[in-house]
Amino acid sequence: MKYLALLAVGASVSYGQQFNGTVVDLDSGRIQVINGSVNPDDSVAAMRQRTIDGYRRMNAELEVSLANMRAESEARAQLRELREQTELLRKIANE
Repeated sequence: MKYLALLAVGASVSYGQQFNGTVVDLDSGRIQVINGSVNPDDSVAAMRQRTIDGYRRMNAELEVSLANMRAESEARAQLRELREQTELLRKIANE
């Protein structure tokens, strides 16, 4: 769906006051009125910090995932080695 947002946003938005707007769905022609307010704490620095915090969380999750994948790979390598040793011991026992 394609949307066209027509917002009546004034300079007062930066001071935490109300804003109103209209959204038009270009495919169906449906119109929606939206309104809300902007929290003055949502400064650029605060938004940037939230973004950085999000990236740090994702990085931590990826590091845990990578550590788990490495541990799983090591466990598979050890299992393969044990199977090879078991096969070798079977061959020696059968001789």
